[in-house]
Amino acid sequence: MDEAEYCGRVGIMRDGKLLAMDSPSALKGHALPGLAWDVFVGGGEIAGEQAVTSAELLKALNVLEACPCVIRAGLVSDHLRAITPPEVNAQELLERLAEAGSSEPRQWR
Repeated sequence: MDEAEYCGRVGIMRDGKLLAMDSPSALKGHALPGLAWDVFVGGGEIAGEQAVTSAELLKALNVLEACPCVIRAGLVSDHLRAITPPEVNAQELLERLAEAGSSEPRQWR
């Protein structure tokens, strides 16, 4: 939904069927089943550090997908996005991601 922020109205489709249509902020507020977190693995390219490898991303994605506090997880550009129930906090998510070497998740919504 990053690019959709510039639109006045957005439609979400799956298998050729329109599932929802509204403003980006309304869709994020009503269509998401919980909170969305951007999860960055490693240091990234900040301050000349080496970019994250696909193996590191896949390891962190596997940890997220196995986590009972994550409803859905996926790849978004150079990082991961996790959807959690509203009651999950950053500390709980961090504990689950520690074994994958992920940095602190940032709440997206």
